[in-house]
Amino acid sequence: MSKYVYEQFVTPDQREKMTVDASGVRKGFFGAAKLQSLTPEKRLNVLYSAIRDVEGNENHPIVQALQQHIEKSGVEASVIQDIITTAKKDFIGVSAEQREENSKELREIQEITEAERGQKSEQERLAREQEERQKSEQERLAREQEERQKS
Repeated sequence: MSKYVYEQFVTPDQREKMTVDASGVRKGFFGAAKLQSLTPEKRLNVLYSAIRDVEGNENHPIVQALQQHIEKSGVEASVIQDIITTAKKDFIGVSAEQREENSKELREIQEITEAERGQKSEQERLAREQEERQKSEQERLAREQEERQKS
């Protein structure tokens, strides 16, 4: 169990805007704006969450801006490094779990699809048989009618 608490910080729809805000001239303001009102513990959790949200990329502008602000607030480099390491490991672990879960779901979908295909094949076979019976019956009736007309 991680000693940091994950709460989504960078949502996919806000990621691009936050990246721009965390880059260049705005970099210093970004960290302050996002972290200033938070307790020291919550600030560390935000950094941890941000790293996980940007797929473990410690060099991402959002992570860099938050890290810079936290460093300026006096947090030891070893604590920040621990957050980075833990977040990356947790991201990889969650990613592996998600990949495994996705694979499991994909296998289930494939099994259902194969079963549906089998069912569809059976339905198609039955439809062809019925069509052949109808065609045979129509041909038989046509022959009978021809014979009656000849008689």
